[in-house]
Amino acid sequence: MAADLERLAAVVRHTSNLVVITDQDRKIQWVNDAFTRFYGYTLAEAREHTPLQLLGSGVTDPEAYAAMDRAAEAEVSCRVEVVNRSKDGSHHDIELEVQPYRDPEGRLMGFMQLGVDVTEKKRAAAQLQAALKELSRERVRLKDVLEGTHVGTWEWDIPSCLLTCDERWAYMIGYSAQDVSPLTIRRWRRHVHRADLRHAIAVLKAHFARRTEYYECELRLRHRNGDWIWVLLRGRVSAWTAAGRPTSMAGTQMDITTRKRAEEQLRSNKAFLKRAERVSGVGGWEVDLRTGVLTWSDQTFRIYELAPGAPQQSRALHHYFAVPEQDLINRTARECIDQRKPWDLELPMTTATGRSIWVRSVGTVEMEDDHVVRLVGTLQDVTAARALREELRRNHTTLQSIVDNLPCGLSVFDGNLDLIAFNEQFRLLLDLPQALFARGAIQFEDVVRVNAARGEYGPGSVDDIVGELVERARHPKRLLFERERHDGKPLEVRSAPMPGGGFVTTYMDISERKKIERMQHEFISTVSHELRTPLTAIYGSLRLLDSQTVGPLAPDVQELVSVALSSCERLVRLISDVLDVERIQAGLMRYAFSRQALVPLIDEAIRSMQAYAEPLRVSLLFESRVNDAYVDADPDRITQVLVNLISNAVKFSAPDHPVTVGMSVVDGYVRVCVTDRGVGIPAEFRPRIFERFAQADGSDRRLRGGTGLGLNICRSIVEAHRGRIDFVSTVGVGTEFFFELPRMPAP
Repeated sequence: MAADLERLAAVVRHTSNLVVITDQDRKIQWVNDAFTRFYGYTLAEAREHTPLQLLGSGVTDPEAYAAMDRAAEAEVSCRVEVVNRSKDGSHHDIELEVQPYRDPEGRLMGFMQLGVDVTEKKRAAAQLQAALKELSRERVRLKDVLEGTHVGTWEWDIPSCLLTCDERWAYMIGYSAQDVSPLTIRRWRRHVHRADLRHAIAVLKAHFARRTEYYECELRLRHRNGDWIWVLLRGRVSAWTAAGRPTSMAGTQMDITTRKRAEEQLRSNKAFLKRAERVSGVGGWEVDLRTGVLTWSDQTFRIYELAPGAPQQSRALHHYFAVPEQDLINRTARECIDQRKPWDLELPMTTATGRSIWVRSVGTVEMEDDHVVRLVGTLQDVTAARALREELRRNHTTLQSIVDNLPCGLSVFDGNLDLIAFNEQFRLLLDLPQALFARGAIQFEDVVRVNAARGEYGPGSVDDIVGELVERARHPKRLLFERERHDGKPLEVRSAPMPGGGFVTTYMDISERKKIERMQHEFISTVSHELRTPLTAIYGSLRLLDSQTVGPLAPDVQELVSVALSSCERLVRLISDVLDVERIQAGLMRYAFSRQALVPLIDEAIRSMQAYAEPLRVSLLFESRVNDAYVDADPDRITQVLVNLISNAVKFSAPDHPVTVGMSVVDGYVRVCVTDRGVGIPAEFRPRIFERFAQADGSDRRLRGGTGLGLNICRSIVEAHRGRIDFVSTVGVGTEFFFELPRMPAP
């Protein structure tokens, strides 16, 4: 069957029709490229579905499916119209021809469906039918008006300029005959539209000169209500003088307002159709097979780059197409006439100006008395559309190449949890069996079931675990987590939802990163044990000597001890900062969160910094307290942030200027501000101020002291508390650092 299917597919692979080949149970086995482009389903997505399951819209006439069922049961072909639904949810009217196909021995192998999109044709036909109905209604209305209206009569005594009219004549302009009596020519002229009067007089003079047998003129008369009505005047001179002068004339007046409005509407409709044709870029044409006359719409002339209205013969078409396309056109037209079926072709052509374009020709036959009398159709320039399709194909190829060469695994599941895109790294990093991908369409459930069976999600029932994961996947969220494969390989997984449903996930092998993190942890332990422990002992000994607890020291020795103690303190701070940075970088910083009032922590930080600030002649002020401000925080770490910000403010403040600490509540956050009156922060340094080892210039380190790590540590601590830290600064005026933490209710 596979060989038969391949031979059949080879025949219809490149047709523009929408081709589906099914097995005997009408399950899809093959679709052509036109089907995939049109409906959006690949063969992998469509396979093993019936066309009704895949494309059913729910609005097709059930009789169409019943006819297909009867034809399938009888193993005969049939032709029906259905409404199919594309993958994007749009509906299309499809003319469907279903044919059984058999093996060389005549056994039924399945069915082939040939579909043609007739949505636009039906829409155009419906619009045309509506226009024709409207025109028909207008004609009926006009006929009714002509037959049902009262024709007014009039007589004109030319020498006296007096007109005599009947009641129907006067009624047309809203009066009675008595109202308009006596009616003179001058009075009548006051009712005539100024734009029509000159023409009416010219026609009358021609009749008086006996150049016309009858007087006939259309003009507008003002109605009593102020409106203008159209009337048709017909008349004839009934008496002449011996000298040949007219003396008497009689005639009729008919209200043709309705007809004139219908004509105007018809002109408007034609103009609308021409505008619609030009905007849509679709031209119309027809060939009368009895006379050979070819008729084009204006837009068709434009597509050929010819002046609208230029005479054309059907044989002249060959000048615009190469020989292969000429043969195809002739063969298709003959098949259309013989088999009475429509066509839809895309062809290259050369316009009258020598420009190469692609056109889409859609056509069918028209019958009279069961004979084909003409070919009719549309023509559309599809050059840009073809270029766009080619660009989309190239973009798809490029995108697929990018996906295949990503340094991480990638998977994309749509809203139905079908795997619609992935690369080889995805399969390798998740260690998924090749057999899983060999069977066609893959769902999210298939992937997690393999992992669950290997115990990657922990103990428990595989079905329960899979069900929970599938349900969670139906409501995707942005995720970042680490997990271990069944063989212990660590993976970093990032997932994000997509607009319209589904989610995209990346997988990264973090074995090397984990190795580095272990080395960092070992380094921290080594530094803590091998360096900080003896340094603490040295620091304690120097403090004892400096305090003269063990006895007085000689002045020169005392000075050396003080210098050594100061250097040791800086080294202890440096090591502590470095260890904090490494812990943060390695994710090893631990926090003991609890509900805390901020005011006591600020008081404690200020007290601890008083001894540092006094020698520098800087006062510390706590302003604008918020006593009921509580946060979820590690008190030691928040105190560390406060001490760092206050010590920086003291260092950079001018003597005899205060450093102020303030509090406020902003949009559900508690803000703590530390403000100095120092030199400010240079603009060029501000973007780097929270980076590690960042200092405004080398002199800061020498004159002010510090490691350049404090603000980096502060930012990490504040962000770990779900807060933020920032500053405002004016050079020569001072700087305000502030951080904000989410406020909690008081206990």
